[in-house]
Amino acid sequence: MIHCFIGLGSNDGDREAHLRHAIDFLSEICAAAYCSTPYETAAISSSPSAHKPHYLNAVVSIDFDGDLPTLQTMLKAGEVMAGRNAEARKRGRVPIDMDVVIADGEVIRPGDYSRYYFRQGYEELLSTLGCS
Repeated sequence: MIHCFIGLGSNDGDREAHLRHAIDFLSEICAAAYCSTPYETAAISSSPSAHKPHYLNAVVSIDFDGDLPTLQTMLKAGEVMAGRNAEARKRGRVPIDMDVVIADGEVIRPGDYSRYYFRQGYEELLSTLGCS
């Protein structure tokens, strides 16, 4: 069993529905899942003139009865099922993004860990769940 914090984000279409489906998906594959309140963040852009739609984000705390590579494979398959493909990437559309940021207390995606789009939901979960 591994404990993970997963960052979720969507900038395409019905963002709330995409997050709900991702949370439902995680609830089906995990022993326990707790979700932060969804919140909107601006897209990160390398070009100040580039217009990118805002993201709806959330962070989910899960217990997964398996190993990290299996979980990551399942998350990527879930993204594809939600419509995340080469064409969507080319157009900057993200129906859903699901990334394990922390696994068993180890930060495995330091870039995401330090960004506001993860920190907001993560800090809410830490406060709510009383964990670190």
